[in-house]
Amino acid sequence: MTPLSAIIVDDESLARRGLSLRLEHIPTVDVVAECANGEEALLAITRFSPDLVFLDIQMPGLGGFDLIRRLQSDIMPMIIFVTAFDKYAVDAFRVHAIDYLLKPVDDARLNEAVERALTLRRRQETAQNKEKLVKLLMELTGTSASSVEKMIGSAGRQATWPEKITVNS
Repeated sequence: MTPLSAIIVDDESLARRGLSLRLEHIPTVDVVAECANGEEALLAITRFSPDLVFLDIQMPGLGGFDLIRRLQSDIMPMIIFVTAFDKYAVDAFRVHAIDYLLKPVDDARLNEAVERALTLRRRQETAQNKEKLVKLLMELTGTSASSVEKMIGSAGRQATWPEKITVNS
């Protein structure tokens, strides 16, 4: 399995370093950048297109929520908030964060958050693969998406499949 590429964003250098050290022990995460503020994070997210961002909320200048508002939806990575304040948890889930970790970060909770991110990525990849398969079957059979969806849905219920599929070369 390909590791999740990740960026750590926190204005406290010790917090960044501590999280980075913990993530080194999780083989399913590859930290590609560390940022001290939201502006640096904007540039790093654009440059690296990470799967995951560990994001502090309160930072000088561009804070965590401000950063999310500035990101384009097509490059929005998964977000795990890492903060000392529990009062922003509801707001974090309103912006679709996948987890919310309180500092100091507990190793078990960190592993749980990473596992949640991996599960979400697997689901997204499955959905993308299904979409590709449906498009391919539509092209091969000349049927509509709903017909292909019905064929896929009935596959486990002894569906009758055509014995031949004509393919123009």
